[in-house]
Amino acid sequence: MPEIEKEKEEHSEEHKVTVSLSLNSLSSRLPFIFLALVFLGFSFYLFTRANFHTAELFDVSRYEYNALKLTSISFILFLFSFAFSMAFAIHGGFGSSKIESAVAAIAYLITAAAAGLLAPAYSLAFIAFGITLAAAHFASSSSKEQTFGTAWSSAGTALFLLLILSVVFTYAKIAPEKEHYFDVFLNSTTDIAKDAAASFAPEAARQALNLCANTIERVEINEANVKNAISKADLQASLEHNPTFSSLPEGTKNQLADAYYQSATEQALTVSNKLKNDLAAGIRNASLSQQASKEDLDKALSPAALRQQLDKIPQAKAAVAAFPIVAALSVASLVSLMNFLIKIITSLTAYGIKKIT
Repeated sequence: MPEIEKEKEEHSEEHKVTVSLSLNSLSSRLPFIFLALVFLGFSFYLFTRANFHTAELFDVSRYEYNALKLTSISFILFLFSFAFSMAFAIHGGFGSSKIESAVAAIAYLITAAAAGLLAPAYSLAFIAFGITLAAAHFASSSSKEQTFGTAWSSAGTALFLLLILSVVFTYAKIAPEKEHYFDVFLNSTTDIAKDAAASFAPEAARQALNLCANTIERVEINEANVKNAISKADLQASLEHNPTFSSLPEGTKNQLADAYYQSATEQALTVSNKLKNDLAAGIRNASLSQQASKEDLDKALSPAALRQQLDKIPQAKAAVAAFPIVAALSVASLVSLMNFLIKIITSLTAYGIKKIT
């Protein structure tokens, strides 16, 4: 019995020492975890200031404006702030136990969830950033030595998870409203098409009219053309219907028919050439207001009209169905570029913190 009591006391003492060491270890990491949370919160604020919206992914007319957001001060500061938060999370997670890493992960996720409540439109993005920070902490906890290489590896693991989350969360957000987002894309595309048509159509119409006028002017109408169209025999046959002409002697009728045929041919040639030239001039000088009006363009290029046509094409319907995954992969391409910059800043910062501390 005394031996059992002794073992219990030793086990109790050992447990107390373990808890004490764990608390001491956690307390030594708290400053770095706290700094990670501070920079994480600041990065959330900067991300909202960058003013990204899901619908802007599909608004073709705003692509140039949206590209400027990627070089804005708010977004650049966000990259640095989030990278610093990851660097402190990696440094604070180095060599930590699973319990300590779990505590830190809970703190990161609570911060992300709280920020999501304050800015619901960005809640999924904030959750993804919080999970990424927790992953960075866990990844560094398994490192045996804190070097630039381990910081690079930990950051890479966490950011790869962020890349996957960006695809999953983007798809989850767009899929339920894919019709709405496709309409945004269609509306912006047709607006650009109408603007292009409005600027291009007048010049194209002018060139087309000039081409038609030049073609008409180049058409040659000569005496042979007229005589091919109206024969002397046909003319004389029509004159025979006149009683006065039919009562004349045959020789006289032939002379009169020859003279009349020659006169009619010359007059027809003159009139035909005048009409041809007048037609060419009229076409060349046609008012552009008589061409396709803006209302005609709006009707022909309306989103509703295009959507009706697309719904009749099986391939187009399949493209609409795949719209969410295409959008998610587009976001992933942007996130991968962002991740590369964050990874460099994070690794250098984490290594610098190690050297300083």
